[in-house]
Amino acid sequence: MTLLAVAVIFFGVAVAIGVVLIPEPRTPTDFLVIGTTATLVSLIAVFAMLITTIYKSGDNFVRRKAKPNELPPTDANDTTHT
Repeated sequence: MTLLAVAVIFFGVAVAIGVVLIPEPRTPTDFLVIGTTATLVSLIAVFAMLITTIYKSGDNFVRRKAKPNELPPTDANDTTHT
C-alpha cells in the first residue's frame, strides 16, 4: 500500500513540475510528453523502492567470484561429466 501511495505522489509531483515547465498554450502532444515523463519517474521510484526494501543484499544482479582460498559452491550443474 505504501509503495502505491509513493508512486502516486511521485506521479503527481512530476505532472505538476511538467505543467509548470511547459509554457502555454499546451497542445495534446505536450500533455502526452508530461504524462509519459511522469510515468517514467514514478516507475523508476517504484523500482528503486523495490530494490532497496525487498532485496537488501548487495549482490542482486552480479555474482561475485569466489576468492582463491574459498571452496566453490556445491551445485549439481557444476559437476564434470566424464
